[in-house]
Amino acid sequence: MPLSPSHQHHACTLTRDEILLASGDAAEEATIALDRLIARHLVVAHPPDIRYRTRHRVIADLVVDRLSEMEQLQDVLAGLAFAAGSKVDRGRRLSTVRGGC
Repeated sequence: MPLSPSHQHHACTLTRDEILLASGDAAEEATIALDRLIARHLVVAHPPDIRYRTRHRVIADLVVDRLSEMEQLQDVLAGLAFAAGSKVDRGRRLSTVRGGC
């Protein structure tokens, strides 16, 4: 069953602060890199709350493969886990994450 357009809009998106937190780079460098990805149309920014998503699942697969080859995948996954964990609402069940996929 296909997703509705409104569900597709926020299915697996990240905010700028989540991306910067997960990158582990200096905020300015990560911001410049994100802006380059947007300019190349590899990442799409959705207003009004500016959530980011990649254009194609293939891009994600290429990134994972490349990070794995460079033996950096573990660091990136740890950063993403930290960013996701920072969004957990301790007042709710553990499976409830704000802004997740």
